[in-house]
Amino acid sequence: MKCKITILLAAFLALAACSEEQLKPRDYTVPVGDKIALTLKATLADGSALLWDQSAKIGIFSSGGAVNIPCSISASTAGTEEGMFYCSSLTWKDAGDELYVYYPYSEGNDTPVLSGRIPQSYSNQTLSSLNKSNTFYAKVANPLSAKAGALAIDMSPVFSVSSLTLTSDTWSGWFLDRVSIKSKSGEVLSGSFTYDIVNDSFSMVSDMSDSISVNLSGEILSAAGSTVYWLSHGPAAINADMEALLSKEGETSKLLRGSVALTGETTSGVDAFTSEVWEDFAFDLSKPNGGASETANCYIASQCGVKYKFPATVMGNGSAGAAAIAPQSAKVLWQTGAGLIENLRLKDGYVFFSIAGNPGEKVTPGNAVIAVYSEGNAQGRILWSWHIWITDEDLASKLQTWKTHADTPSEFANPQLMDRNLGALSASDWASSSTNASKGFNYQWGRKDPFVGPDNSSMTSRVMLTTYDAYGSVIPAMASASAFSNNARWTHVDQKLTPADIAAYPMAFVSGASNYIWLDGATDGLWSTSKTIYDPCPPGYRVMSQYAMSGVTSALAGGKLANLEHHILNVDTYRANGEDLQVLYDGVSAIALLPATGLVYFEKAESFFPFDRVGTYGYIWSCSISAAGSNKAFRMHYDWNNFASREQSYGSYGHNVRCEKIK
Repeated sequence: MKCKITILLAAFLALAACSEEQLKPRDYTVPVGDKIALTLKATLADGSALLWDQSAKIGIFSSGGAVNIPCSISASTAGTEEGMFYCSSLTWKDAGDELYVYYPYSEGNDTPVLSGRIPQSYSNQTLSSLNKSNTFYAKVANPLSAKAGALAIDMSPVFSVSSLTLTSDTWSGWFLDRVSIKSKSGEVLSGSFTYDIVNDSFSMVSDMSDSISVNLSGEILSAAGSTVYWLSHGPAAINADMEALLSKEGETSKLLRGSVALTGETTSGVDAFTSEVWEDFAFDLSKPNGGASETANCYIASQCGVKYKFPATVMGNGSAGAAAIAPQSAKVLWQTGAGLIENLRLKDGYVFFSIAGNPGEKVTPGNAVIAVYSEGNAQGRILWSWHIWITDEDLASKLQTWKTHADTPSEFANPQLMDRNLGALSASDWASSSTNASKGFNYQWGRKDPFVGPDNSSMTSRVMLTTYDAYGSVIPAMASASAFSNNARWTHVDQKLTPADIAAYPMAFVSGASNYIWLDGATDGLWSTSKTIYDPCPPGYRVMSQYAMSGVTSALAGGKLANLEHHILNVDTYRANGEDLQVLYDGVSAIALLPATGLVYFEKAESFFPFDRVGTYGYIWSCSISAAGSNKAFRMHYDWNNFASREQSYGSYGHNVRCEKIK
């Protein structure tokens, strides 16, 4: 009996010891087994330290064979200056003789030669946000000495942060909206770079510019000064020309011009600078030929640094029956480049803006949407929005006159079409450019609102092109939502829009298996052969007619590609080689390129958003509904076996638009 008690007591004590060990909190500062752990401190240019956020991720290379291994921060050290990073896929034997660490992690880095870009345009930067966008690195020799614990590493920034503080008595109390700087001697201030961690070598490699622009929000000039910041990696002293754009309620905006001698930290008074009224020099996009105003839902902007404006109180083309609107504020809803749109303001019934860059510089092609709101500070309801198509191509000189089918009504014969889809940033196909820039945007039939196309990851990409909000932050890809929202987010919603809400939710795609048409109301007149308020094309153009591409086939309904060799040149190769479909649009020798853009399904839910059939099928809407009250409209459609120049399809699909010159 005594023996049994002794055994039970021993077992109890062992169990208690085991339970005590299980209850003991784990020491997360000690790596598990032989795994690599790092304690990182990123020292900023001013000597302070970066505060690591909870999503921080680093990349690791090593002479022991590690190639761009991602490591995430331990949640317990987020928000501190010393972040603990556990690399569960790496052991110390992988470290070798040297360890190369960098932040932030980029999946595309396949060597310890980092690549990136010093921005030419900054949007609403604070010193803190700019520090977070810097690139940090460290090279550690003999890291195996830290095998027993976490290796402490002090990381250095690739770039320094320059600052310019502007002071003023004359303009005290005015908002400082933008500061632009241009080197007098051509020193490089922005562009693409590489940094070789192994050899500690920095190089500017492409897209170099001697200018930068900093957009601000809420900064007020005073005698004490207002400060702007930017990243730099160059000479400490630069003589530069500077522009400062100022605004004040009830006043016309002022553009100040002068010179500054820049060092790492510079203070400059602006009272001696010359000034001019900014709005006086704005180009009215609704008067592209200098004549009578012709408003639209899309405007083409082609030059950097030019002041543009368009009427903000007119819906679309302002046709009869369209009510006037009285917006109280304006904001960039989305853009295809961070800081693409600058100097945006709503004043005297006009939206004013400019394109990033300085006068004379080649424009970076892109797209943006500007919305106006029922309340101030971009609050309340979106009243209307406009697509800004940024391209310096002379689109009018590239118009193509298409031969139409013999049965085409005379008023639709020989249409002049643009050489590219609406929103396309190039007329070059994947085979020529390795980009999907020729594909353009997708539209639900009858809506004015563009939905961006695929990114450039592959010729069959189903990934959305990256877009940015007004502050330069990436907008997440399209996701399902239970209700409509006018926030800057891409959603698809299984509900129909009401007629009153047609313009209110420009980033919401109407989905749902039974929503064959996206509108809960009459669809007649949304688009038409006469330009309507919802037509998405720029001034002078409308959505093409249902007969525009009918000359390609022997019948209006369409035909098999195999029977169209005299009109289509690359039936067998377009899908394999990344070519756009090559069509003899005049029936003789002139070639039009039709991108295989795929489509946006409305009925197939999550797995088919946002794209499908990219690289193999092409779809272009016409302006005509199939019959009064119908939920179908006419489109052009081609695939590996067919070219249907005039077929009917449900209006909720997302297809491309090609604009036709109004006769």
